[in-house]
Amino acid sequence: RTLLRALQIVRRRRPVKLVLAGAVDDGFSPLLDEAIADAELEDDVERLGAIEHSDMPRVIAQALVCVAPAAPDSERPLASFPTKLLEYMACRRAVVAPRRPAVQEVITDGQDGLLFTPGDEMDLARNLGRLLDDGLLRERVAEAGYDRVRARHAASAARRRLLEAYARLLPPSQWAPPAPAVSPIDALPSRPDTTTSRRTLPETVPLDGRAAGERSGEIHIPAAS
Repeated sequence: RTLLRALQIVRRRRPVKLVLAGAVDDGFSPLLDEAIADAELEDDVERLGAIEHSDMPRVIAQALVCVAPAAPDSERPLASFPTKLLEYMACRRAVVAPRRPAVQEVITDGQDGLLFTPGDEMDLARNLGRLLDDGLLRERVAEAGYDRVRARHAASAARRRLLEAYARLLPPSQWAPPAPAVSPIDALPSRPDTTTSRRTLPETVPLDGRAAGERSGEIHIPAAS
């Protein structure tokens, strides 16, 4: 409802189109219909229904801005940021998300994305308007978010940080580099219809789990021309 009310405010100044991707639970569907009607956005909301995960980059690529209208608050045990934030950023799209501690682990406000006060449709509308009206800001935020995902949240970066953490926790006498081996995901045969490229690992694998220059299994999205 917060997102829909925010879009109602944005639409007073410019045309807007909201695309919702994903299956909607039968029990939630009437509430969604009611919220869309209350915001008078019946002609401005497109519901795609269930989408294959492999098709999501294509769907995200058609958006100007991607929004995560809600995220777990800090009082919930093991609260974490929505994974879709990483997907939006990895597809070089500017994101807007609520100002929650979990989200701030991924996004620095004004740098990798824009944050709004949770539940505040006016604040959300203001941030959406900034990105929709300012192409240079939208491009800068999208590029910074992409760089952050590549540097800190790619699979190779996660493996490297995990190994570094173990190296700090265990005494040197108990630590030994992992034996050279192909990890299960990289051992899978590549498919020509996927967006990932898997290369054969060398006989010796460095401590960080990948060869120099190796980006196995990661998605490469070129900058917009």
